[in-house]
Amino acid sequence: MASPLQLAVMISRIASDGKEVVPTLIKNNSSINKNSNFLDINKNAIELIKKGMFEAVNYPTGTAYQSRINSDKLMCGKTGTSQVRRISMKEREDGIIKNEDLPRNKRDHALFVGYYPHKNPRYAFSIVVEHGGSGSKSAAPIAKDLCNKLMMSDI
Repeated sequence: MASPLQLAVMISRIASDGKEVVPTLIKNNSSINKNSNFLDINKNAIELIKKGMFEAVNYPTGTAYQSRINSDKLMCGKTGTSQVRRISMKEREDGIIKNEDLPRNKRDHALFVGYYPHKNPRYAFSIVVEHGGSGSKSAAPIAKDLCNKLMMSDI
């Protein structure tokens, strides 16, 4: 029930250790908002979430491990899937139809939220691929491409 922009703001606040971040659309680095107010968010909770987001991308057991960046600047994130259709009791009993076997308009939406780089983050993002299936297969690779482009622009 959250928009991609709301997800990106949430990730910005986590990545900045709880700073009140106001969304800013950027064309270049000169328009980045540098708000310094901190929200009343438990610091231990933020650290636990950041640890989980780091592991989801950079540990072999993480759901986005295949989309990790091979660099000293690492991406952190979380995959997600949003179900778009109702699964009936009959289908549950007979076996749930795989996403790839469904017509495209009945496939789940793929999500990935994250931030980059993992140390001193500068960017937060939310990627939604409508009817893309799982977040790890279609949204996380887009995040990897985005971070690689950001890495090249920072040189």
